[in-house]
Amino acid sequence: MNQIKEIIITDNDVPLVSWSKSSQNANENIGLINVTAKLTIPSYTDVTIPYVVSGTTDSNDHQLNDGNLSIPKGVTSTILDINIIDDNTDEPSETLILTFGTPVNAAVNSSNNTFILTLADNENPQLNWKYLTQTLNENAGTITLTANLTIPAYTDVIVEYTVAGSADKTIDHQLINGNVTIPAGSTSITITSQIVDDETVEPVEEIIVSITNVTNASKGLSDTHTAKITDNDLPVVKWQNIPLSLSESNSVIPLTLTMDKVSYTSVSL
Repeated sequence: MNQIKEIIITDNDVPLVSWSKSSQNANENIGLINVTAKLTIPSYTDVTIPYVVSGTTDSNDHQLNDGNLSIPKGVTSTILDINIIDDNTDEPSETLILTFGTPVNAAVNSSNNTFILTLADNENPQLNWKYLTQTLNENAGTITLTANLTIPAYTDVIVEYTVAGSADKTIDHQLINGNVTIPAGSTSITITSQIVDDETVEPVEEIIVSITNVTNASKGLSDTHTAKITDNDLPVVKWQNIPLSLSESNSVIPLTLTMDKVSYTSVSL
């Protein structure tokens, strides 16, 4: 008598899923990133792979949320598209991290279950003087200069400047070479200095302030500010020692004009 026996063979080959690469660097203006998830061997049935999004990026940087990938039976890979947003914010490099959850009909390859995308920022704040010129009287008391960033910086911006011009740094004003800091997140800084109201008769003088170096931002085209200082001192002219009486025999009358201040230019009456 013949006997028929059924033998059940259990498959012990489980497809392992992994990312095709563990990391990638890109500029934030790249637009689209493609990431591939792959199986070590084809599966006889559809594979579903959950993934979790983390990292220092957020919804302002990309359009990807937690989700699932599907690999049809007999196929060994699938592609995940990530739309990257090119924002207008100055920021440090940020990361987008993709981590597999527990797949259905497959297992995770523990050696490559995380993909890290590092996005480099492409914004560069530029620093310029708010105004290129100004005119003020020497009795104004103070001079004020304002420098602006095109966008806020994510870290402190250090601005170095030099002072030149025909105005004397000790006699006409108290502005000297120096540096100022624009705090992270701010867009402007103001420099204020004293103007000296002297008693000297002098022409219009200039204070020229030039931005020489900027740290954590770049120097714009409007990097030189010229302040014109107008004088408020005029010499007073008067007669000196006018004789009260003269003899008619005097053929010349001696008259003398004096000024209370020395003028920088000739005076005509």
